Amino acid sequence: MRIPYTPISVDNFHRIPGVSVYFLTHIHTDHLTGLSSTWDYGTIYCHEITRALLLMQYPSLPTRLVQTLQVGRSYEEGAIVPGLHVEVCDACHVPGAVMFLIRGYIGTVLVTGDFRCSAVEHLGWLTPCSVDHLILDDTWIYNNATMHSEASLLPAVLERLQGCECPYVLLVCLRNQFGKESCVASLGRALDVQVHVSARRFERMQLVAAYDETFPLQSFTVEEPSWECKNEEGEDTKSKDQCRHRCVFIQVTDQSHSTLTEKYLHEMTCRHGIRHIALVLSGLSSMQGAPPSQGSSSHRFDIPFSLHSTKEELRAFMAHVRPRSVVSAKGCPQRTKAVLAEFGDLLRVPHHNDVPRLDANKDVPWQVRQMMSIDVNHGAAKKRTRELGGSTNAVITGVRAQFASRVKIADSPLSSDDDEKVCGRRGIV
Repeated sequence: MRIPYTPISVDNFHRIPGVSVYFLTHIHTDHLTGLSSTWDYGTIYCHEITRALLLMQYPSLPTRLVQTLQVGRSYEEGAIVPGLHVEVCDACHVPGAVMFLIRGYIGTVLVTGDFRCSAVEHLGWLTPCSVDHLILDDTWIYNNATMHSEASLLPAVLERLQGCECPYVLLVCLRNQFGKESCVASLGRALDVQVHVSARRFERMQLVAAYDETFPLQSFTVEEPSWECKNEEGEDTKSKDQCRHRCVFIQVTDQSHSTLTEKYLHEMTCRHGIRHIALVLSGLSSMQGAPPSQGSSSHRFDIPFSLHSTKEELRAFMAHVRPRSVVSAKGCPQRTKAVLAEFGDLLRVPHHNDVPRLDANKDVPWQVRQMMSIDVNHGAAKKRTRELGGSTNAVITGVRAQFASRVKIADSPLSSDDDEKVCGRRGIV
């Protein structure tokens, strides 16, 4: 989405005239539209975990184009864009996910990206009524269901498993999902077993653990699981009564939800002689309804859990923020209408969506207008910088340097050299 009157695009990497600053909230693929290994339209700003995962996914993407921002850090006016102050906040979504709080000539804009706000008291950094314009993650705007938070998920899962026949193998479905691994690790610790994952998933988790020492990497393994039950002495046993663990092992599977049917799981149980149970952790479970059999004899449990805020949580968030205007982060007018229908009464002026309107020639700093006008002539700039032996971003960087020479900018971690040293030390590049 383009931030009006600025050279900033958030989670959209298509070529946009006038845009040279690209903010990335997190690594999920629906937030990477337009990105490729040959991308060269500006500079990407994101969390260091997101940067590492991004360069893994796009190994040919020049590292100089991806700069890191730190959670809790404020970047003074001009450090990224002239006339704008940027603050980076934890989105409580997936590793590396952030929100961007932008202040300056456009007012105060909060871009939530994807986020889970399970308690308003976690918003101590956000003063009530301090946001003018809100770009909101409205994923569950059409869903009134209650979903488990990370805190309530583990007790709910253990309660479902309590009456199951033992021993069993637990298949956790995380197809096309990244970010719920910590929840599965907690389940593994509660059941006293390791979690088996694919080499690809483990590689991504290793990157996360390199930057986040609290990430429970030790709970996971890529080794092939053993189908044998262990007795109290750790020896293989054919007797289910002597099995030390209720759960033999946990396997994270990339199978589709639709393939994990009762019939399939019953066939797997007969084939291996150990009961197979599938666990589906998805917000979609609250919309589609649970499969008919969800009792202790069932082979599958669907538990509504999401890393996105529920509608009830969004309402509490809106009541705290009280913005002048709100739009859907999906960039869809119909979804914005739905947001206004649900939360319009919580706007600063109820039911009046006061979107920003500026005079581009008077209200937008000349340095920003120059950045955007240069970027419109991207092809000419590219040709000129090639002739000079520089990068596509050299011209735009020069404009920023002109502005920086007029104001005092605090030291920041945005320097390419410092960033390369960090990544080089951790084996990312």
